[in-house]
Amino acid sequence: MAPILYKLPEAVPALLDALKASRTLFFDCEGVDLGTKGGSLTVMSFGTPRSPDDAHIVHVPPIGATALRPIFDLLESETIQKVVFDGRMDQCALFYGFDGVKLRNVVDLQIVDVKARRQTEPLGSEEQLERLVPYLTYREVMGDQANMYQHVHKLAGLVQAFVEHGLDAEVWEDAAELDLDKTRYRNWAKKDLSQDQLNYAATEIRLIRRLYAHFNKRELLSCEVCEASEKYGSLWIRDGLRQPSTFDEYRRHPLLPLGIIDGTAGYGFTHTCSGCKRSLTRACFSRSAWDKNGNCLVCRAVHLHTVRKAERLRHQYDSDHDDNYGYGWGYDGGSPGPEDGYAYYGSDLD
Repeated sequence: MAPILYKLPEAVPALLDALKASRTLFFDCEGVDLGTKGGSLTVMSFGTPRSPDDAHIVHVPPIGATALRPIFDLLESETIQKVVFDGRMDQCALFYGFDGVKLRNVVDLQIVDVKARRQTEPLGSEEQLERLVPYLTYREVMGDQANMYQHVHKLAGLVQAFVEHGLDAEVWEDAAELDLDKTRYRNWAKKDLSQDQLNYAATEIRLIRRLYAHFNKRELLSCEVCEASEKYGSLWIRDGLRQPSTFDEYRRHPLLPLGIIDGTAGYGFTHTCSGCKRSLTRACFSRSAWDKNGNCLVCRAVHLHTVRKAERLRHQYDSDHDDNYGYGWGYDGGSPGPEDGYAYYGSDLD
């Protein structure tokens, strides 16, 4: 897929001509701490079914919001379908950074992926629960409290979903190779985008396009999925919730928030979760948490993971290098590894 770069206001009409005739747009964003408070959106990427070999890469800062208004109009159009993979932070970046731009008529393939699993991984099945390991311990997930996790879903990253659905090995091998050295493309604040960054953005559009075609062929793009995608994408721009921060553990985790799909998206009396601060129905809480206005089942899992990670780091800190005063120097302050379940957040390609 050839990346076509747009970096001047004068280029916007050509971009508009390339996109406006399509009823479906594949869409993705890149940036610095994308969607979080203090972050910035620097790249928007587009693809269309009409030109599957092209990826339109928009370098946002040198063009500016005013010149991009016609493109924002496409994103807000009810008649043009936008296809994304985990569009939550993309939506936050647009809404909080560009005067309330809202993605409308959205299909989020991460939601479709979770729904697709239902065919081989029924709710509460061993296969579904095992996805939560090692984010949670096997004993916690498969033990006496297993019933608490039937609506708790581990999200897959874009490449993982691509591989699990058995799609083109050539495509995801290219993505995996590109993902090996993140230092080549992670600095999205650069004045000029590198070829590696352009290739990365184009690869994501390529993966989204192929995954969409696969799900469409399997007839998984239902009205129910579209409604769930709208809820999912607008999660942090409604209900009076604040913009996520970079280290917001209850909104920056690899689990599907409740109230989006399955039996947790119903109506009735609600309580506000003390973790994510969302108003959720009875099905989203344990009995004691409902009675005491505690954490929803997903925030409960996040809390358990956070406590276990802190204990593991403390044990590593107070290890063989203890200085006899209780202050070990064995822990070097490095970031969590894959066992912490955070590989999902490096990028969509994780």
